[in-house]
Amino acid sequence: YVLPKASVYAGGNLHYVFYPNVRNTDGSQAFTLIPCETFGPSSLEFLVTEQGGGVNGSKLGIFWYSPAAKTLTKRFVNVGRYDQPDSTKQAGTTKVIDSGDTGIQNAIFRSGRIYTCHTAKVGTFKAAAVYYVLNTSGFAVEMDMAVGNSTGYFTYPEVMVDATGRLATVWSYCDTSHFAGSAYTVSGNTAPPYKFRDSLYLRSGLSTYTQFRWGDYNGVALDPGNPRMVWFSGMYVRGNHTWGTRIGAVVTPNSPTTSDQLLGAAVNLPDAEGNTALHRARSHTHTHTHTHTHTRKRK
Repeated sequence: YVLPKASVYAGGNLHYVFYPNVRNTDGSQAFTLIPCETFGPSSLEFLVTEQGGGVNGSKLGIFWYSPAAKTLTKRFVNVGRYDQPDSTKQAGTTKVIDSGDTGIQNAIFRSGRIYTCHTAKVGTFKAAAVYYVLNTSGFAVEMDMAVGNSTGYFTYPEVMVDATGRLATVWSYCDTSHFAGSAYTVSGNTAPPYKFRDSLYLRSGLSTYTQFRWGDYNGVALDPGNPRMVWFSGMYVRGNHTWGTRIGAVVTPNSPTTSDQLLGAAVNLPDAEGNTALHRARSHTHTHTHTHTHTRKRK
């Protein structure tokens, strides 16, 4: 459904445009079709989905809606091969935590580019946070990067781009030596291909977790008063059957060599592991081709 907001805000009748049966290139139903959070003016509304492996390969699906023409157009682009993530192993128990699926977590449209991410198994990374940057002029994939390592589980990522073009991201982290918590990082550069710094804990976990279901409840947002301040929210294990939420903020650096400024105890309470590097990011690089454009119009 597409719901024009202007008439509703003005107290008028509710009108909508309905697009049933939205499909991927392989004929499957488009799942987790995520609208982009849009910064700046745009005549189009972009949405993102993904299509996993199989005979048609791994793809990102970009949909764009034109309010003027009332058309929904889609374009699928090839990305590097990925598969469903393995379940997350944790410290202190053989019980695993749900790593979720490969569905898109969130998406941003800013200055002609789409920034998006999801969890996936990529090469030796059992559960990696995978990031993409697409240029909407021709839909070139400017970045396809899996962040992780061969022993850790990097799940449920959320991504944001600030006013300078730097990326900031938060994800859940766990391995057989660490309880489940949340970590964040920012990029040192302002254009793709991005290079992330070593990540820091937003909050480390305190215990094992036996409920299996974790969740895509991490979040990231820009501060409305400071274009370089990014707010994070993330989950961590408080006890065997309970989870908590940690909220923190970071001011992105002025240059690749300056340190991130993690805001103080008012928004991020002291943590024994809060200022130590959690991992060193590694990436897989892929080549891409483009495929499949289709437009539908509803009256």
